[in-house]
Amino acid sequence: MNQITSHQSATQQQLALEIFEAMDASDTPITDSGQDFHLRKSSLLVDVSDVGLLARRILNGVYFIAQHDPDAESHTHDLRYFKWLINYSNSNNNTHLKRVIREAQKSAVQVNVIDSLNPQEDNWVSVPMLGAAGIRKGQITFKIPSELRGQLRDPDRYSLLSMRILAGFSSIYALELYERLSIYKGDGSSPWWQIDEFRGLIKVDGLKSANDFRYFRRDIIQPAIDQINSISDIEVSLELKRTGRFYSHLRFSVTASNRHMLLSSVAASKELYEVLTKEFGLSDVELDEIAKNREVWTDERIRETIEFVRHRCATSKVNYPGKYLMTAIRDGYRFGTLEKKNLESHKVATKVKEQRDLELQAIRDMSPAPAVTIPSGVALEEAWNAFRASPHAKLFKSLPMVFEEANTRQAKAFEGFLQSQ
Repeated sequence: MNQITSHQSATQQQLALEIFEAMDASDTPITDSGQDFHLRKSSLLVDVSDVGLLARRILNGVYFIAQHDPDAESHTHDLRYFKWLINYSNSNNNTHLKRVIREAQKSAVQVNVIDSLNPQEDNWVSVPMLGAAGIRKGQITFKIPSELRGQLRDPDRYSLLSMRILAGFSSIYALELYERLSIYKGDGSSPWWQIDEFRGLIKVDGLKSANDFRYFRRDIIQPAIDQINSISDIEVSLELKRTGRFYSHLRFSVTASNRHMLLSSVAASKELYEVLTKEFGLSDVELDEIAKNREVWTDERIRETIEFVRHRCATSKVNYPGKYLMTAIRDGYRFGTLEKKNLESHKVATKVKEQRDLELQAIRDMSPAPAVTIPSGVALEEAWNAFRASPHAKLFKSLPMVFEEANTRQAKAFEGFLQSQ
């Protein structure tokens, strides 16, 4: 079992390095990665003493790197890769990074260490999550305390957390809540927590604004829920329980995010997701429906249907392309042999016309246009009235009564009319 786990962790590390190397040349952040690679995080390591957002990302970064070789005394890696993992690659402020690494070293978790001589006697220990760490010649070196290496190697309970998602949180409360709730994804909901207990879990028990539950819910809990639902692979909602007149307990429903499943399933081609959301304007409900049916509604099927609907929009009147696309996907609309032949003929004809237009434009560009003299006075008025009554005027919805009020495009058309006389 441990060998399989070690192999999977090494594979995640290899995948992350390959994505980094592909994205580093274009300075693309980890949050724009089309693929997820995961930190296998022990539930024990979620309950970290109070640290800031970047320090929390640093801890996730070092544990992601360390998980492929959990028993190593130390780990050394390229600093640019590490900064990319923690979504800090756009900053050259290594002085600040060093300061936050020191902050991360102050974090601690509580563990029970079993005495090998007396296994029945457990010893409580508070352990810093990050040991010695240093930066030198473009590399970062760090140590994971020996008491915590077992949590990397073989944790009792853990959740798989996407490093891309972890790096995308801008709220420490959202990140804290996400890590804590992810482990309950398979259960459907978290346990019930007393509200005072929950304040301690997400490290707000010292905040005055969190003392009144109305403000705690409005300013901390709900924004955290909104960000989790917006960027992560789970969807959560708050449930409350009263004791007497007041709320006393809370818990969260936790389910897999259909929107994230859809985005992940087409992540190799963001273009497809952009087409669905921007070109056809599909709603969240419609995207959820596609996500739920991805085993049947494959990329190939969706792409073929998109081409079918585009063709129908070009050749006939379709009032609501997005609705028509969803109907076409559901009912499996596809091109018949005859329609495919007609489509190919249309494409060939369009290509020939475009080529002819390019050639004609090139000829026009090489042939200097004769100068056009715009008349004045009564002659201009008569010429403008003749232009307004000519087929040239049909290019415009309306024309001003006098030439002096014409826009650039109308004036150019008038010059063309004069040339043709």
